Amino acid sequence: MNQAEILYIEDNEDYIEFVKRAIRKINAELHFGVATDGKNALAIFEEEERKKRLPRLILLDINLPDYNGLDLLKKLRGNKATRYIPIVMLSSSENQSDMKKAFDNGANAYLIKPIGIAPLTDVLNSVCNFWLNHNQIVEHIAA
Repeated sequence: MNQAEILYIEDNEDYIEFVKRAIRKINAELHFGVATDGKNALAIFEEEERKKRLPRLILLDINLPDYNGLDLLKKLRGNKATRYIPIVMLSSSENQSDMKKAFDNGANAYLIKPIGIAPLTDVLNSVCNFWLNHNQIVEHIAA
C-alpha cells in the first residue's frame, strides 16, 4: 500500500467512493487509503508504524463488520504512535450516547451519514488545517 495521508475505515463501498470524491475536491494529490474492517485497519497501522509513515488523518465508521469503531478509536488514542492523528467519525448513528463516547474517547469531529459533499469538505478542510498545522508545530518543537 502506498502511504495514505488519509485512511478511511469503512465497509460500505458507496460511502468510500463518496468520500474519495470529496477528498479529490480538497486536494487531488492526497493519497487515500481504505481499510474495510477493524482487523485490516489495525494491520495497516502496525505496518505503517513500523515503516514510520502513519496517515495524517483517519476517517472512522462506528459500525464495522468485525469491530466497534468506538473501541477502535479508544485503541488508536491509547497508542503513542496514533494518539495525535486527527480522527473524524463518519457514522449513520445519531445516538447521542455514541457521539458522547466518540468525543470522550478523542474524536476530533463527528459527522452523521448521509452527509452532503459541501459539509464534508468543509469539516475535512477545517480538521486538516488545524490538526496538520498543530502537528507540524509539535514535530518542529520535538526536533
